[in-house]
Amino acid sequence: MRSRSKEPKHSSDKSKAINTEAVTAGIKNTGKKLKEDISLIKNSTGKMGKDISAKTSGINRGYIFLGIGVLFFLCTAVFSINFAVNSKMNTAFDRYYEALDSDLIYNGIYLEEVNIGGLTKEQAVRKGNNDYAGARLEREFTLVYGNYSKNVTYDDLGGSYDIESSVNEAYKIGRSGSKSARVEFAQNLEDTREYLVPNFTIDDDKMRTTLEEIASEVNGSVISNSEMDVDRLMEIFEKYMLTNQSNIDIYIPVKS
Repeated sequence: MRSRSKEPKHSSDKSKAINTEAVTAGIKNTGKKLKEDISLIKNSTGKMGKDISAKTSGINRGYIFLGIGVLFFLCTAVFSINFAVNSKMNTAFDRYYEALDSDLIYNGIYLEEVNIGGLTKEQAVRKGNNDYAGARLEREFTLVYGNYSKNVTYDDLGGSYDIESSVNEAYKIGRSGSKSARVEFAQNLEDTREYLVPNFTIDDDKMRTTLEEIASEVNGSVISNSEMDVDRLMEIFEKYMLTNQSNIDIYIPVKS
């Protein structure tokens, strides 16, 4: 049997050679493109880093300026507060020092509930007589006998308050010692306060005159077969007045 000879493979080998060259060229192109892409990425990354750095730097500068502004504001506020406090304290000290040499009663001094601080002695006496003594001397008692009644006041019965002596005492308060000690006392006085109680007295002659006038009204008309006991009434009124009582009905005592 005759064997068949194989056809030469030249055309096939040539094709293979062409394909190898194409692949090699493609690889080269791909490598080149890859290098370009890597270079582009590096450039982009570097630019991005610069942008981020610039932005970060801007933000940091913003915080720094903000911090400086806040610090400046705080310093200004502290200085203003300190200046205001010092000014107020200096004004207060000036006011107290001026008061040392003035003719005014120091602030914080009262006649019980009536404030006489900051007044001259003359003004304080007027205020004491009007606002303190006036209201107290209008307190009343009612004398009663049968259908008869008559109101009498503390003033009618000879009551009085020594406002002038209390005002003179008030004026002297805090006016002894060194100037610094007096200023310190005057400062504290506005918080601690000083309360004076004017002395109360009864003019027996005036009380007797008032009661004898009432006796002349009731003896023989309201009171029959006897007389009003003036001495006994004086004892009763003095007891009530010296204990600051009022608005009490007092039955007229008669002589036995």
